[in-house]
Amino acid sequence: MNKKQETGGRRAVSLGAAAGRALLDSWRADFRMCATDVDGTLTIEAPRAPAHERGRLHADAFAQIQRMTAAGIPVVLVTGRPFATVEGLALYMGLADRGRTQDGPAIIAENGAVVKMDGRVTRLARVSRRRAQAAVDDLLKRKPFKGACEPTFDNMHRICDVGIHTPPGLLAEVRAHFAKRPGLGLQAVTSNIMSHVMCASVSKARALEWVLERMGLGKDNVVVFGDSDTDIPLFEEFPRSVAVANYFGAGRDETLPAARAPLPGGAGFAAACARLME
Repeated sequence: MNKKQETGGRRAVSLGAAAGRALLDSWRADFRMCATDVDGTLTIEAPRAPAHERGRLHADAFAQIQRMTAAGIPVVLVTGRPFATVEGLALYMGLADRGRTQDGPAIIAENGAVVKMDGRVTRLARVSRRRAQAAVDDLLKRKPFKGACEPTFDNMHRICDVGIHTPPGLLAEVRAHFAKRPGLGLQAVTSNIMSHVMCASVSKARALEWVLERMGLGKDNVVVFGDSDTDIPLFEEFPRSVAVANYFGAGRDETLPAARAPLPGGAGFAAACARLME
C-alpha cells in the first residue's frame, strides 16, 4: 500500500476555508515546535513579485519566526542547503546566539544528512560524500545529462551530499538514474530547481524524527512546512503539515497528506503561523 492509499488519497485541505482554519485551531493546543523548509517556503514567491525580490526572506515569515521564538516555540530549519549556509541563516534570523552559536534550536541541513543539536554536528548519512561525488562525476559524463547539468557552486561547503543544477525536464531522469542503481546506496532528491545526490537512507523526515526523539516530543507537537518534492517525506510522515501554495504550481495534483496554504512561500507560512499563535 502506498502513502496515497494509506492517507485515503485525500485532497489537501485549504487553510483559507473554514475547515482549514478549524484544522489549524485544533493543532494549537499541542503546538510545541515549528519545522520549516527555507527556499520557496519562507521566501517571497508571489508570481507577480519583481524578479529581484523572489527568493528573498519574506518579512512576514521572519516576523512570525520572531514571534514563535519569543513565545518559547523552537523553529527548526529543515533544508537542502549546506550546513554552513543554514547555520549562518539561523544566526541572523535570531535562532542562535551570536556569542554562543552552539545554542538554539536544532538545524537540519542537506535534506536530513546533517543535524546540529545541543552544540554537536551529527552526520546521519552512512554513505561517504566521496562516493556521492564519484557517482555524480559519472552521471555528468552520460547522456542526456552531459552538457545539460552541472555541479552547484556550494558543493565546496557540503558535508554529505552533492548538488547538481538540473533543468526541470531532467529532474525525474536524475532520480531514475540512481533508483536503477541501488548498489550505490545513493538517491537523488529534487527540489524545484536542482538535484541532491545523497545517502539513500536519509530524508528530512527521518532527521526530524531523530530530533524529536531527543527532545521528548511527538509528531503531534510539531507543525511542518514545505514547498517541493524534498518535503514530501515530511508531508507523509507528519500529520500536521502544510504545503505552501507554490508547491502546487509545478503540475502536482492536490492529493496530498498535508494542508494547503492559500498563499505562496513566506506569505502562506506567515498566515498559517499567525493562526496557530492566536
